[in-house]
Amino acid sequence: MTRVEQLEQQIVRLDPHEIVQLRDWLLEHSSRSDCPPMSDPLDALRGEFDRELAILQSPGASEKLLKVIASTPAEIAEAANAARKS
Repeated sequence: MTRVEQLEQQIVRLDPHEIVQLRDWLLEHSSRSDCPPMSDPLDALRGEFDRELAILQSPGASEKLLKVIASTPAEIAEAANAARKS
């Protein structure tokens, strides 16, 4: 689980008042001169998408994906267990 996913799980557990407090704290601290500027939240998403797309466009990726899609659940479990052992 990525750090972003961990934070998302924590944030969804907050009540609305706590979310507003968190937003205010982030805005206050992001404007301090010793803090780097906050990046566009979509930059991280674009980067993640680009990495995943590059994997899907690599040589042989479409064949591997088709093989996984055509696999039975037992075959997928067997491959996952083998990968975990190595």
